[in-house]
Amino acid sequence: MATRLEIQYDGTVPGLDEHRLSLSSFGPSLNALLRAIRRIATNMVGDALGKQDVAKGRLRATAKQIDIEIAAIKEGSSGIQGVVTLSPTPGSQTAMFSDLTDRAVQEFLEALEIEARGTLRNSGVRAYLQSLPKGVAKHVYTYQNAKSSKTVTLESVSLAATPYLPKLKEISGVIVGVGFDPGKKEIRVRHPEGKTTFTFAATESQVNAAIQLRGALVRVLALMASTQNRVLRIESADSERYQPTPTDREHLIFSRWHDVLTELAR
Repeated sequence: MATRLEIQYDGTVPGLDEHRLSLSSFGPSLNALLRAIRRIATNMVGDALGKQDVAKGRLRATAKQIDIEIAAIKEGSSGIQGVVTLSPTPGSQTAMFSDLTDRAVQEFLEALEIEARGTLRNSGVRAYLQSLPKGVAKHVYTYQNAKSSKTVTLESVSLAATPYLPKLKEISGVIVGVGFDPGKKEIRVRHPEGKTTFTFAATESQVNAAIQLRGALVRVLALMASTQNRVLRIESADSERYQPTPTDREHLIFSRWHDVLTELAR
């Protein structure tokens, strides 16, 4: 199982003018390219046979069976003539997917065009585009098998901003500053063994608690977001942790989110 994939890069990256491909500049990108195609192929096998079966059986190694072999450096340009191969282990079910590399490369190229236009499609393909060295002005991808071929040319890439989902995080450190009216109400905490300082929006009572805890090691439970971090709880690091019972959790959930749950149930 093998699929031809040729790539040509043009731009101001060192080496391109001399029709050479810098390993230090493009090595990480070529690895990202391989990871993207491997993930696409593995997902295809999972969709065909069931993701749980793939995760539990021999098919979980599908990705490692795919490789990109450089057959030649493109003459007169800065690029590679590559072959995407699948070498299944003896007895592997992936032997039944004779066109797997063809379909994986076609999906990669389709996702490449979509991601370059600023639409989210495939995180692995997006990671590849983000890894390309600065100075790449144009890149051309040519796929070919016995029956068909496809060429994708990218001259301008506008990647979409990846959504950042807020998450809970517990941080231990020392209070190094606070803010209060008439300015922003906030708490600044620095890790005791590092130089990282976190700034959290806080309520007036939380700011007052931080002032009382200044000089002591504290533990902060916070909601971390792309625009602003917010304190949910601040306490001394040596205080006993509150462990709610199942009844407490149920009461908190249904009392706080009663209206929302009612709407969802309709």
